[in-house]
Amino acid sequence: MLRGRITRLNGVPVEAATIAPGRNGRCASDRGLTYAATLPKGSQIAAGAWWPPDYHGPPLVSFDADLARGMGLEVGDTLSVNLLGREITAVIANLRSIDWERLGINFTLVFAPGTPRRRRRRPISPPFICRGPRRKALVRAVTDRFPNVSAIQVREALAAVDRLIGTIGSAVRLTALVALAAGHAGARRSDRRRAPPTRLRRGRVESAGATRAAVTRAFLIEHGLLGALTAAVACAFGTLAAYLLVTRLMKIEWVFLPVPLLWTAGIATLLTLALGFAGTWRALGAKAAPYLRNE
Repeated sequence: MLRGRITRLNGVPVEAATIAPGRNGRCASDRGLTYAATLPKGSQIAAGAWWPPDYHGPPLVSFDADLARGMGLEVGDTLSVNLLGREITAVIANLRSIDWERLGINFTLVFAPGTPRRRRRRPISPPFICRGPRRKALVRAVTDRFPNVSAIQVREALAAVDRLIGTIGSAVRLTALVALAAGHAGARRSDRRRAPPTRLRRGRVESAGATRAAVTRAFLIEHGLLGALTAAVACAFGTLAAYLLVTRLMKIEWVFLPVPLLWTAGIATLLTLALGFAGTWRALGAKAAPYLRNE
């Protein structure tokens, strides 16, 4: 790994170049870069072609495809990087789609071999170590033997992030359950306060001459349609909100997952059926004669 700063895009200083919002920070400071003979793991060629393993010639560079779009760069354009005070201008040979979620080692800028080889560089490696005392012993042995080696333990950082996200998710689910329970309780209290009870009167008057199975089926259809319509509206608004949050605020790739969405909609519809039918079960057991006389 070397450290360098992007200084020019097609010969234009980055300060004067047209860069999409959110990409300006990529040029504001030094960035990690490297050189490689083969395509790094976790990358796919989006445009252009990779250079031969034994390439020797003018400077070539492989660039992040997403960042290139924001900077208006294409294959064949030039990119200038300041490496320890010396500016190197390279032709963009290819654009790569990088899967940063792999958490492996990858770089926005990858030069062809030979260009920065003589510059001061720092070797880095991602060791995958088992859990327990062996991991701690290995880290301690390496840092004791090589004092200038920095050991960054990603497992603890990922565990902390996972705990934080889990806590937020639990709080959101608890808030939703409390709101649902409070709304259901309020609706039941409001229904009981009506005189005579509207649900009872409607259930018994409309069911005169009908079998209990027919009335039950009618109520299930009614609440099923209500639950399905509510779930559809919630899924639409929830998906739109998630898309805007992921793409506009978090600036990461949007992935639509239909299976969890359908499971959530189905569970919400079944829950609406259960709660709605629980409220009408009392109506099915009431006598119809008093309500028919009142009608």
